[in-house]
Amino acid sequence: FTISILAIGFFSVLYINLTAFPEGITGFTKRPGSSNILDPGCICHNDKQSSPSVSVVFNGPTSVRANDTATFTLKISGGPDSAAGCDIAVYYGKLLLSPADTSLKLGEETYFGGQPNQVIKNELTHRYPKLPTNDTIRFTFRYIAPSTANIVDTLYANGNSVIVDGDTHDDRWNFAPNRPIIITTTGINDPSSVVKNFNLEQN
Repeated sequence: FTISILAIGFFSVLYINLTAFPEGITGFTKRPGSSNILDPGCICHNDKQSSPSVSVVFNGPTSVRANDTATFTLKISGGPDSAAGCDIAVYYGKLLLSPADTSLKLGEETYFGGQPNQVIKNELTHRYPKLPTNDTIRFTFRYIAPSTANIVDTLYANGNSVIVDGDTHDDRWNFAPNRPIIITTTGINDPSSVVKNFNLEQN
């Protein structure tokens, strides 16, 4: 009986690690107040140590007006680079899905700002392992700035680079450098707007 229970437990853990949350998971960034802050990272993908071979970076504006919306991109490259997933969080603002990217979905995480205070924030994670374009996987999302100006907000992310073969042995992951966003009273609403025309000039 004991051996059967241990075997069931072993194969359950093995199954969870082999499937490695193909539909994403939240709560594994460096955002302060996370209940997983003592053991963060993509621990289901191979090991608990982040890998410098995986590059995870934010692209987007460095300042946003209070209450305005801006578009950001999370870029993942390096590692196995066959496909990638992510977890994206923010401190003050709010994260939204972008119509330009159907590979993300909304999730929620409970953060603790000192007992008994807690706050439920939305996070973004992948719906499925996303394939690369030119050796880079890009996740596009929208960010709504908080209503309070003259503060610094922060984006947090975790990205994994995987081979989709049911085995986590060669998977790698890394944190993105925390991305500060200055919340201003004036500024550009969204610098990622589409260019309407261009001119070719002489040298």
